[in-house]
Amino acid sequence: MDEVTKVIIEVKDWKVIRELNPNQSKHRMDKHKWKKKQEQQILAYYHEIHWTLRPEQPWEKAHLKVTFMPDKESPGKGRDLDNLIASIKGAIDGLIGVLILDDSAKRLTQEHYYQVDRENGPKIIYEYTKVD
Repeated sequence: MDEVTKVIIEVKDWKVIRELNPNQSKHRMDKHKWKKKQEQQILAYYHEIHWTLRPEQPWEKAHLKVTFMPDKESPGKGRDLDNLIASIKGAIDGLIGVLILDDSAKRLTQEHYYQVDRENGPKIIYEYTKVD
């Protein structure tokens, strides 16, 4: 069997979880509950789509490209990319030990994009690539 070096997870009907926005004044247990729910969701997507295409062992190092694709422009100045990044922490943590060893800066590099897709959005695409 060929070694798996790339995994793409596309989450359709994606919506920002407001409780995970760092600007929201929510109790830490509320944020924890939503983060855990997000971890379980991404793991379910991963198993549903990539159960047979997953690496035998979690990768030592990887690069993650995240593309946020809403179906319409946000009103006013638009979305803050840094808040969107904070809102997906649970999704990244959900694949620790399954796809990647951990999400430390030493092991996981990241890039993030925001692009409106009126026809196919809203969705978010996580593209993991193994790094040697």
